[in-house]
Amino acid sequence: MNPTTEIVFLEFDKTIADIIFTSAPPNNVTVSKPEVFTKASADVGGGFYQVAIQFANDIHDLAIGFLAAWLYECCKQSGKKKGRVNGDEIIFNKRNMRRLIKMELKQQRQRDAQRRREKNRAAKKRA
Repeated sequence: MNPTTEIVFLEFDKTIADIIFTSAPPNNVTVSKPEVFTKASADVGGGFYQVAIQFANDIHDLAIGFLAAWLYECCKQSGKKKGRVNGDEIIFNKRNMRRLIKMELKQQRQRDAQRRREKNRAAKKRA
């Protein structure tokens, strides 16, 4: 199985989570069922609804465009102009969705590279 990257929408109301879950995602994209998530923090605490979107790390640029357009259309259907995605408040537009996807891919690739380095170091210590 190919490594995957995940984007999590976290909202106070269930609208966007339900729209994303019920709409047909692009090929090779998996969407989790919306769940209630409680967050305790001073800045943004309370009950949230979350939905996770998973896609392969080796997604190509054209597919990123399809995924960004699909996410934007889901957000547009909700009637909201902005929301919380991966802990950050963003304005919903195609450009920001594309940037979000690329940023998450970059971070996931960095985490994967770090895991490989740590695994190699541990293997050398055992040898």
